[in-house]
Amino acid sequence: MARHFQHWRSRFLDEARALAQLDALSSMARVIDFFSENGTAYLVMPWIEGKPLSEQVRQHGPLTSEALLRMLWPLLDGLAALHRLGLIHRDIKPENLLIDSEGKPVLIDFGNCASLQILHSQVEIAPALSDCFAAPEQYANEGRRMGPWTDLFAVGALIHYALLGKRPPKATDLHAGQALPALPPSTPDALRQAALRCMAMQVHERPQTVAELQSLLAPLRQTQRTWLQALPNNATGRRLQALQQRATTARRPSWHTPAALAQGFWLAGQGLWAAFAVHTLVSLLVLSAILLMGSGWEALPLGLLLTWALGALPCGLLCSRLQFRRIAALGGSLPLQTEPAWQAAQERLQQVLLMQPLGLLAGLLLPLGALSAAYAVAEHEAGVQERVARALADPAREALERRILEWQSQTGIWPTGAEADAQELVSSEITEVDVAPGRVRLKLGVSGAGGRSLALEWQGGRWVCTNLDLKPQHLPAACRTGT
Repeated sequence: MARHFQHWRSRFLDEARALAQLDALSSMARVIDFFSENGTAYLVMPWIEGKPLSEQVRQHGPLTSEALLRMLWPLLDGLAALHRLGLIHRDIKPENLLIDSEGKPVLIDFGNCASLQILHSQVEIAPALSDCFAAPEQYANEGRRMGPWTDLFAVGALIHYALLGKRPPKATDLHAGQALPALPPSTPDALRQAALRCMAMQVHERPQTVAELQSLLAPLRQTQRTWLQALPNNATGRRLQALQQRATTARRPSWHTPAALAQGFWLAGQGLWAAFAVHTLVSLLVLSAILLMGSGWEALPLGLLLTWALGALPCGLLCSRLQFRRIAALGGSLPLQTEPAWQAAQERLQQVLLMQPLGLLAGLLLPLGALSAAYAVAEHEAGVQERVARALADPAREALERRILEWQSQTGIWPTGAEADAQELVSSEITEVDVAPGRVRLKLGVSGAGGRSLALEWQGGRWVCTNLDLKPQHLPAACRTGT
């Protein structure tokens, strides 16, 4: 029993993973998350503001053919994508079709959704049917006879319900000889014939795919316009149309090189402010981590390069999808029925797709801030190097070197610090002088290098400056080549 439960839980999660691929389709309830917890599995979907079709018909009466068709087109697109994933809904009915505030349909309740692979196997499945909308094969619970045509039977019943305002007879009653009620006289013939074929008792008499049903309704779609058609005929418009095509075929969005290269600049220019804020915050966190793990501010140039490289992959993969969602939400809210409205929609979409000046300015803040910080750090490091070089150029240092050599020449031994009057070199820039045979250690007090040390060593008949613990970027040129 436990093994059987685990099998179906695994199947449930597999179907949830497939449904998550329909994220870009507005007519399908989005899958936010799916996970296994407390010994079972969960599917998380967003709350959708809207009324079921059943409530809308009850309050306002039957739909007109035009209103029904406007609802039907996106619903069929969503079903086509669902079927391409090898799934069927099995419970399409007015209660499971929400109409949002903009009049767009959203199919919900995927609890009876099933994989065709499972349905066509010998595995026993739980029956799923809703009277008046379930196909004959669902009453018989014959999984091997189920397919896209099973959902299309429910679509035909939905057409009858929406146009008449009452539920059609059950499939069992139709099989027993009860006739379907006639649709309103104003119903277009193509819609009437499509509904009749969808509700045929025999599977082979129904449309076998959503595409076949769409072809039956094609004459009615000639005057229908979508926001995708209102997109400008340029590279951006064609890319968004391609994204819609990829979404309806359950394929992932393609790579977008400009977004990968420009990153936050691109996001801000497109008005994707939430994504821009997240990108900026994550970039700053990554840059801070690199600086902490590195050698401080001197790692800033490398840190900027690594931060940009790490941001390129998610931006290249996700930015187009984020832009598509924003444009789809706007496009779906625009009226398109009249010619003035259509022209206004075209202008609006073209305007929105242009880079926003304010966004471009905001997008420059992060790179300009990073470059300013890099410049400030470079100036600081150069200033420290200059101060160290100035400290070493003190005439008192040369005088100390001469006294040491004179003492050594006269006595044959190396003098102590007191004998060489080393304290004369002590100042605010050189805080400590230690004289040892063949070597003079200088402890620095200059700003930015305080507490660091250099050594002057007598090698090959000359004084050579060597580094003890001074940062390499603070080392004067003289100490690299010797003096």
